[in-house]
Amino acid sequence: QTDVNLGELLINQGHLDEAEAVLVGAVRVLRASGAARFLAEGQMQLARVHLSRGNLPEAAERAAEVVRAFTDLGNPTSALEAALVRAEAIARQGRPEDSLLVIDAAEREARDEAAFSMPRLCLQRARALLALGRLDDAAAMVAVGLVAAHAQELPYEEALLLQVSAAVDERRGMAAQAEQGRSRSTDLLSGLGAV
Repeated sequence: QTDVNLGELLINQGHLDEAEAVLVGAVRVLRASGAARFLAEGQMQLARVHLSRGNLPEAAERAAEVVRAFTDLGNPTSALEAALVRAEAIARQGRPEDSLLVIDAAEREARDEAAFSMPRLCLQRARALLALGRLDDAAAMVAVGLVAAHAQELPYEEALLLQVSAAVDERRGMAAQAEQGRSRSTDLLSGLGAV
């Protein structure tokens, strides 16, 4: 489990080869030990490795498998997290409408427990809405996500939301605000040693 957490941090920092090596080892041990929940978490992080490398169909497929595993385990919160990885992969393949459908379905399934994933939910929704040119809706999602990320003390998610905010501002022709958002995001990521 510690290696799965380490793998997640390494992905966030952009050290994908190191993350993959740690996660492959962790998944092997977790599979042998029968620790199904932690195994699914490791597999979700491996899906994120594929996502970060741009292997989008592979990331989407692996994330879908993890959604099924968490659903079978009765863990809707983690199933939602995996669905968000799948949604990002789908959106980045040029299918933002399908991404929104995946997010909506996963949020309905998680019900009240979706509140724990609010920063990431808002992030993926905002990215898809931005891709669709729905700038006001994307900005509204960013605003909700930033409040949730701050309340949950999640600076990494806050930084990613600020990147979307900057992209929205740029599309609106608000260059100064876009630069300010990018600068704040960069500062947060630098403080975390992330990229």
